[in-house]
Amino acid sequence: MAITPGSVRITIDDGQLARFFLPGGDVFKQTRDMGATHYRHARIWAPRRTGNLRDSHDVSVQPNRAYRCQYTLTARAFYADYVHNGTTGPIHADKYSIRNKFFPRKGFPHHLWVSRGRSTYGLMKVRPAPHSWYPVPWLRATVDGQMAQPWIELTFPIAFREWRAAQAKWARSLR
Repeated sequence: MAITPGSVRITIDDGQLARFFLPGGDVFKQTRDMGATHYRHARIWAPRRTGNLRDSHDVSVQPNRAYRCQYTLTARAFYADYVHNGTTGPIHADKYSIRNKFFPRKGFPHHLWVSRGRSTYGLMKVRPAPHSWYPVPWLRATVDGQMAQPWIELTFPIAFREWRAAQAKWARSLR
């Protein structure tokens, strides 16, 4: 005769589980190690002319809601976004340019960026020679600029494989 229980109750101590995700916990340490590995690879693969972009990287690790941890890798150089995402494509105006119909009273807007996948198009006034090859002021809707160099995204798989190999080596050492 088999005995089958009608219900099973399992109690989990949330406080004990949550401590793994706080600073000093195992999950937090693993996240910190992955962030450090990604940071190292991002610095190696960052485009460089002067080294400012490479030296502007920073990584931070923080608990994110219950039972989650995340690391954030940033490049603090003011031009990092342009190098990472590129400057080729349609020009998009921000809310200030749109509000002023692309021609504010104090000259042409400086709040223009180039991006893909946006629906609000703007115009950029290109200054004439000697600042450009245009003989007169010219309005442009697109630019052919620098291609995107998304080194942060491209280095994640490399960093993850290295981190995973280190974790596997550590797990084998426990046997």
